[in-house]
Amino acid sequence: MNENPFKFFDAILEILSDNYNTKYSLEELTIIVHPATNKNLATKIVQQKKNEDDVMNALMFLNSEGLVALDIVNRQTIINTKGLIKIRTKGFEEEFLENKKSRRIQIYNQIATPIIATIALIVGIINLIYIMLFKTN
Repeated sequence: MNENPFKFFDAILEILSDNYNTKYSLEELTIIVHPATNKNLATKIVQQKKNEDDVMNALMFLNSEGLVALDIVNRQTIINTKGLIKIRTKGFEEEFLENKKSRRIQIYNQIATPIIATIALIVGIINLIYIMLFKTN
């Protein structure tokens, strides 16, 4: 599949949302997502099949998420309301990046909190020793 599947899912949802009342066949959607290149016929056919597989896998995922209605028998798909909302609000890529930032902050917090607590404990012990040694009258 594509190197960035989230961007790929968003691209497919974007295409489907542009004409949200239109059913797209697998072949039509594949041509839009993966435009043909100027290669020899055999290479084009092999590449077209691979591209169709990529698009079908993406559509099956989007269908499982409830974002598109996929008719596997007729190999057609149409975006639904949930898919329109997804692509109009954040989309997969932006949501993934937000989750990645949030996970990174959570990891930093998990590392920093014990360190800060340990430093506070050490400072408290040093303070207590100082009071005991130098403040006794």
